[in-house]
Amino acid sequence: MLSESFLIDVSNAPDNTMFRDRINRLLALAVLHLARVMKSNLHFPTM
Repeated sequence: MLSESFLIDVSNAPDNTMFRDRINRLLALAVLHLARVMKSNLHFPTM
């Protein structure tokens, strides 16, 4: 999970297109990874 401080740092970052592009790519990869993990957790419940 993303921490609040990380989100605040990103929102307060200077408007740098390259930096924002990199952040968006990292967020997209994180979302895809989370979706993959959630799907596997649905097939194999850990509870």
